[in-house]
Amino acid sequence: MIYFPYRRFLVAGVACLAGMVVLGGCAARGSIQGMQLRAQQQTEAARQEAAANPVGELDSRATYLRMVAQMQQKGLYFASLAHIDALQQRWGVDPESNVLRADALRQTEQTDAAKALYLQLMSTPMRAQAAHGLGLIAGRAGDFGAATGYLMQANNAAPTDGGMLNDLGYALMQRGRLAEARVPLFKASELMADNPRVWSNIALYLMLDGQADQAQAVMDKNQLPAASRAQITELARTIQQRQRTQPVATGPAADTAPAAIAVATARPVLQPSIGTAALVGMPVALTPAVALTPTNSLSQ
Repeated sequence: MIYFPYRRFLVAGVACLAGMVVLGGCAARGSIQGMQLRAQQQTEAARQEAAANPVGELDSRATYLRMVAQMQQKGLYFASLAHIDALQQRWGVDPESNVLRADALRQTEQTDAAKALYLQLMSTPMRAQAAHGLGLIAGRAGDFGAATGYLMQANNAAPTDGGMLNDLGYALMQRGRLAEARVPLFKASELMADNPRVWSNIALYLMLDGQADQAQAVMDKNQLPAASRAQITELARTIQQRQRTQPVATGPAADTAPAAIAVATARPVLQPSIGTAALVGMPVALTPAVALTPTNSLSQ
């Protein structure tokens, strides 16, 4: 599937999931061996990270938050959960650290826990990231009506976030609402001009709009690999076929993000991470069509 990002809806490595992009580890996802290998790789990466950032140097909450965010940018979501535990034990639970926890839970396939935490965060200053995470979860489940609703809320709260705009455009294309997808996609292309995930979605948009030559030009300019181009073409065909058999839903009522979005005013509680042996699957992210995510992530 195409992946949506902040850790987003972009097509990463292009599509391990039907129409949704994955942030990485497509071949390994779902296999115990792949999960164990990833855990080993992350353990070693975390060891190297610790050597580069001795505990004594992590003397402020802001420094620790930055380190955890950097770990997640490298795909070290399992390891980041352990560091979030340590961070929250030392400095307490707050929305900024909890959104990192929710992202890590989502990317490590602990979907129910991630969704519950995102819902708690909807009443905090991190509501844009929370709505985005909920949109990625919905998109990954194939519920692009709910995904569109959440992503619209995310965009309203953070209108200049190119990744959220890109994911919103992708969700709208999946809904058959091509005219509405155009503006967020082209906003994202100017806000994130060097991001191949955005241009993969632009190429998908152009194909769906009947502008195959322009789509080809975009893919050529951005040097998208042959496999990614084939995935974009196939995704465009799938969306077009679906549109022929299903009516296009439009208007606010069509975007079915649950009203329960205003829940969870209770202070979030510290949620200890579980052992990697209990985890199943690998992280995914919603995002556009080509090697950009989650790719993840509806992901990274």
